Amino acid sequence: MFSKIARGLTISVLAAGMASTGATLFTSSPLAVASAATVGGVASDELASFSFPSVTGAPTVLTWENFDGANGTNISGTNPDWGPGVWRSLGGTWRIQGNQADTTSSSLGSINVHSPGLVDAAVEITLDRFGSTSFDAGLLFNDNDYSVLILRYQSAANGTLALYNWNGGYTLMNSVSNLYPGGIATAPATVTLRARTNGAQIDAFLDGALAFSYTLSAAEQTTYKSSTHNGYGMWAEFDTTTKFDDFHIDTP
Repeated sequence: MFSKIARGLTISVLAAGMASTGATLFTSSPLAVASAATVGGVASDELASFSFPSVTGAPTVLTWENFDGANGTNISGTNPDWGPGVWRSLGGTWRIQGNQADTTSSSLGSINVHSPGLVDAAVEITLDRFGSTSFDAGLLFNDNDYSVLILRYQSAANGTLALYNWNGGYTLMNSVSNLYPGGIATAPATVTLRARTNGAQIDAFLDGALAFSYTLSAAEQTTYKSSTHNGYGMWAEFDTTTKFDDFHIDTP
């Protein structure tokens, strides 16, 4: 039963069998509207969230990092906003700049956070190219600091998404090119990369769409799926312009 009273809104809920069960009738108090004046000083701030469909088997966020902080803050040696591990630079200096992360390395820059025992996971990052038409940045995963899998977002060939491994040198595993047939200048300002490993399969996503998959050979599984290959993080090659944001590691 719903009733509206002139001096306030009262919602009454009456369930069948209330009297027989001893249930009580509940009513709400009149509602008031808050404003900035009544609440006091209100300041804006960045709020990031990660949500997944409410279905069985939906991913669970294990680690996240928003890179909010004072400009110039060295990220290496700090803890992520949520989750285990410590950020550790493997190449170059990584810092907070404009509530995002970047590297000052003019060659190879990489940084990771280890999640002990985690070899099947999904890792995601948002990249901002800041108007540059020459970029090469992305994600690293299943890393033991010596051999690693890398998902690279590159400006080459009108935009390329490529999966590489590094084990003493780069090996191309799979890729898709000509992402932007109108030219690299037509690429969006920001993109989201996601790499997911589950057993022998690797799935690469660009802005939520599956770009390609790759199946690890038995030898590759031995190399990259051991319990020590539990590092996840960010990677850049000759790219000090691209900014990184909203990093997170999820269950696959």
